[in-house]
Amino acid sequence: MYQFTVPMALMDFIPVLCFGAASVILQRDLYAHMRKDAFALFAAGTIDVFSAGFLKALWKLLYALGICDFHALNTLLLPMQSLGFLLAGMGALSGKDATQALYNWIEQGINCAAQGCFLAGALVLHRSGLKDL
Repeated sequence: MYQFTVPMALMDFIPVLCFGAASVILQRDLYAHMRKDAFALFAAGTIDVFSAGFLKALWKLLYALGICDFHALNTLLLPMQSLGFLLAGMGALSGKDATQALYNWIEQGINCAAQGCFLAGALVLHRSGLKDL
């Protein structure tokens, strides 16, 4: 039995939305500077990572609300993110018991910080004129 609460589940959407916003900013700024095949791979990868995170957060919310335990949404995250980012702070947590609330809160805190930094970096690059290089 997982120990998810609605606030924890809602917090799971924060890094997903930060990643999505940062990805869109970078896609728009880099579109004219990348070969079309390279851009297609970049866009597909960011869409894949965003979708994986969104589906995992959606599963956690549905579970916390007691609506359902749609197991496929829970298990899609790792296969879908195989082309995505690997966060060094997440490696140590992957071996922990994911059913315990403490490890989920630690994971989400690290994920929020990491994706927030990614968004901040994308905004700095955007504001410095990345698209006009």
